[in-house]
Amino acid sequence: MAKKKARFQSLLLKPKDGANLFTALSAESAGIANYVEKEDWRRELDVEVRREGHEYFNPGGTSNAGEAFPGNTDDITLIHMARRPNGQVAIIVGTETTLYRYKKLDDITYVHSSYTSNNYFSTSQPNWITIGSGFTTKANGAKRWQAVNLNGYTVLNNGYDLPVSYRLEDQITQPIYELREAGISTVGCIASYNGILMLGDVTEIDALDKWKSSSTPYGTVTEPASRNHARLIWSQINDPRRFSASNKGSIEWSSRVITLDTEAKSYEQGDQITIIGAGIEGGNLTSRITLVHGNLIYIEDEASVTVTSALISQTDETNSIIGFEDIEDDGSGIINMAPLQNTLAIYKDTSIFIAEYTGVVTAPFKFRLIKVPDSKTLYYKNTLIAVKESVHIYAGRDNFYAFDLSTRGPKELIPGQGVKDLFYGAVDITNTDDVFTADNVLTNEVWFIMPNKTICLDYIKNTVSTTGGFTAAATVKKPPSDKQNWFLMGTTNGVVLRYGLTNETQSTWSGKKAIYYRMEANPYSATQNLYQSKLKSGLGNFGDAYNEKDIRGYVVQLASQQDNNAALNIKLYGYENPYSDPNVLTGSSAYQITNPKGQNLVPVYFRQHLFQDEIMATGTTNVKLAGRIFDIGKVNSSSEIRTPAIT
Repeated sequence: MAKKKARFQSLLLKPKDGANLFTALSAESAGIANYVEKEDWRRELDVEVRREGHEYFNPGGTSNAGEAFPGNTDDITLIHMARRPNGQVAIIVGTETTLYRYKKLDDITYVHSSYTSNNYFSTSQPNWITIGSGFTTKANGAKRWQAVNLNGYTVLNNGYDLPVSYRLEDQITQPIYELREAGISTVGCIASYNGILMLGDVTEIDALDKWKSSSTPYGTVTEPASRNHARLIWSQINDPRRFSASNKGSIEWSSRVITLDTEAKSYEQGDQITIIGAGIEGGNLTSRITLVHGNLIYIEDEASVTVTSALISQTDETNSIIGFEDIEDDGSGIINMAPLQNTLAIYKDTSIFIAEYTGVVTAPFKFRLIKVPDSKTLYYKNTLIAVKESVHIYAGRDNFYAFDLSTRGPKELIPGQGVKDLFYGAVDITNTDDVFTADNVLTNEVWFIMPNKTICLDYIKNTVSTTGGFTAAATVKKPPSDKQNWFLMGTTNGVVLRYGLTNETQSTWSGKKAIYYRMEANPYSATQNLYQSKLKSGLGNFGDAYNEKDIRGYVVQLASQQDNNAALNIKLYGYENPYSDPNVLTGSSAYQITNPKGQNLVPVYFRQHLFQDEIMATGTTNVKLAGRIFDIGKVNSSSEIRTPAIT
């Protein structure tokens, strides 16, 4: 006689059995093995782990976390790591109008701002120093900051003011004067490629000589200017301040003093310049600058001929690679660009151009066109990010895409398709400057960040989760040259935060590598706030879409590596139909599991067609979820509870 099959069967669902986030699908399509909410959880190997918290950026231990507040309460819109060729690094933070450098951990002596005989030198570093100020606000036309590093320089651009450069040995940023002297008004986007500063979507001054003679030649251009959104220009190799500008000046026979027609701030002591026609028999005069004072330039050699309003240029720029290319194709504009392997990928409205460095002075780059459907091109310009230097990830018009040199075209990111409603339902092109990406190398995630929510795409496990919103974020190294990785975030009220995970134990975290609380208020508060991490599944019919099912037990299975006895709150829901109101099977409030190491069963006995579970953690400890067990019995009821009554 055949053995009767048990009515109740235990179903173990592990993260490997699905565990994908599907907010764009209906809950019944997502299914019980996947999630419709995954807030502040993330995948780690074969388990779901609780997402770490964050605290004030305070590595120097300043009382009241003064290091977390570089300025006032303005939005933090830039976090960037500047780097010198010798390995020294520094953290740069920006608001719309001001740029700051973190100094607390720098191991150098600096000169006091107020001199007395006893305190001329100080070894007590300030938290932050201002390295640039007076920049244009977003309301007046500026865009989100971009920053790139090359050969010890950091170049910063806001799409409106003249781009500025900064070296770690400098006190303040310096406008790239030669760009303006070459006629550039504004720059749409920047990139660093092969030691060369690349600039796209440029606007050029129509009457340059007239503008140079104005009272503010390096300020906001108010004269007519023409935008060439398909033009790409590039600097001297290894020097992002050099753009082959020519200025005009006069010098008399036997004189060593040049009087410039207009002041040109790009010239510095020690530069070698060429004055057209001022040499022997009307040839060119090449000489080195000994002093610059206003519009007067003093040089080492005497002029052999008197010249008036002669062209003057940097000598080493005469046969340099400096130049431009109009990447016209169909006339669409350059949106953004970034290095990709040994090339530069230039994203336009309807195509992607691949630039390769040739080293030939007369043609330093060769360009290759890749046509792309309009729907797959880069749409939100600040979401373009390079991952592991081998693939670009970005947000297109209505989906997330990855692009590498082997595919020869953008490919839809499969994990992103399930959550695209979260992104595209919250943003549009009018707020593109509030949307950006950052690579959290501590968790191997690309964060698509919006003001109120962040979509976290794990590029190793190909999973997705969500967390709160920020205004800036970046992975940095602990200064001045440490190998420790930090992930920093900025907020709308001027606070710099540090993500609660590092690759080394932290003494301030009681010798641990992670924390599970949040500190972010401005002004400072010592309160370690709890936060809720929530997993909510889709709807499950357990293989029978018609009949009711009985549930008599539910078990939360934590991983064997769980190092604490974390408390959990569980809710189980039952549905008669996918669109009916849920019945909370665990009572009016969540069922508390206070000892999941020993007592992790939720005792229930209910009959419904569809079931759904919700797991919440709110303590200060981690949780490693290995699986969920449903004890389900099928009922041959012919959908009795949803059959209408016969009258």
